[in-house]
Amino acid sequence: MIFLRSANTTDIDLILKWENNRENWSYSDTTEPYSRLDIENLIISLSRDGSVQQRFMICKQKGGVPIGAIDIFDVNKKRNCASVGVLIESDFNRRKGFALAALNELEQLCGKNSIEKLNAIVHNWNTASLNLFKKAGYVEIVVEKDLIKLEKCIKK
Repeated sequence: MIFLRSANTTDIDLILKWENNRENWSYSDTTEPYSRLDIENLIISLSRDGSVQQRFMICKQKGGVPIGAIDIFDVNKKRNCASVGVLIESDFNRRKGFALAALNELEQLCGKNSIEKLNAIVHNWNTASLNLFKKAGYVEIVVEKDLIKLEKCIKK
């Protein structure tokens, strides 16, 4: 249903467009636009060994145009855990199962790389995201103000 591939320099303009879309800022707590250099530096840092973040582009098919991105970040190799965030960019592609399929695919990749637990932090008003993570088997563990932290053990 979907294909994940590592973000690369050919994605810089697309990522810049998504990151600077003010409609997405409330989900990520972004408060000011990124520069092209910021995104270039992000892509370069992702390719380094030991990076605490990885970004995968979500495509409907291998070699296809990305419809979103899924990140793992705050990777803690001692505890074998990380945080996850997902974006399906346009309303046209939302609520069609692409984010759930991407989460499932990412969990398989994480399992192969010794990550045993994934966390997500979601605003309590973001019902679409809360429903996504719950459908994927994530469980609420903490509620703080307007944020809900969910987690899922993926160790097989």
